[in-house]
Amino acid sequence: MTDFNEKELEGLFQTLVDADKFSGVVLVAKEDEIIFEKAYGYACKNFEVPNQLDTKFNIGSLNKVITKIAILQL
Repeated sequence: MTDFNEKELEGLFQTLVDADKFSGVVLVAKEDEIIFEKAYGYACKNFEVPNQLDTKFNIGSLNKVITKIAILQL
């Protein structure tokens, strides 16, 4: 991502949220600096509780994949 466009990224994720295809938190970092972070969608759709930047997500079996990727990046 050479030319970071915050509005374009927000629009992309909002389109996915509106189509009920994404709910979560997005973080973009360059080197050690966070350049974008935003929560989208609902933590609990039934009660319309919105996601927050500190929302805890159940990732189930994904943690093995995430751990593997983290190890490979070392």
